[in-house]
Amino acid sequence: MTSYRQKEINLYRRYQQNVKRSVNKWLIYFIAVAAILILCFSWDGWLDWRCAKLSKEISETQTYLTDPTNLAEKEIILTIRGQLAKVNAEATKLSKALAAVESYPAINTMLLREIEACSGAAISISISGYQAPTGKLDYIAVSTVVIDIPDYIKTLEQSPLFDSVAYSGYNYSPEVGYHVNVSFYLSETAGKAVAE
Repeated sequence: MTSYRQKEINLYRRYQQNVKRSVNKWLIYFIAVAAILILCFSWDGWLDWRCAKLSKEISETQTYLTDPTNLAEKEIILTIRGQLAKVNAEATKLSKALAAVESYPAINTMLLREIEACSGAAISISISGYQAPTGKLDYIAVSTVVIDIPDYIKTLEQSPLFDSVAYSGYNYSPEVGYHVNVSFYLSETAGKAVAE
């Protein structure tokens, strides 16, 4: 014979256990939903606060930008910027012009002494013309004694002061002596101190 275990049939106790399990399950669901709702409402509150703050900043910025005194100052600044741009353009032009002028050979006492040194003691010089952009210098060499003109021209050609030398002839007058008309193109460094 088989013996069967008897099951307790206490319906009230069984009911209480099922209710306890059911309450625990609903309580967990309720807490989870409440936590999610609290997070959502707090996130929404933070977003609302941030939007209000940004709206206030935008409003203040628009008020500042549309203020007549600020607009007048902006116009003044734009005018000054335009004037500054013109001044800078003029300064650039002037610096280019200055660089061009400084590239011309310089006619100064140092250059004249160097020309006189090439000429020697018997010859005096008198400048008759100078063209700065091309560096062409025309002068008259005057001597009371007869000079060897080709040697004199060769001496000038060997000097580093000149790029090219030419003479257009000479004249003689008893009052002054011999006139040799010389023209040459100065080298770019003529009349400038050479840095060593």
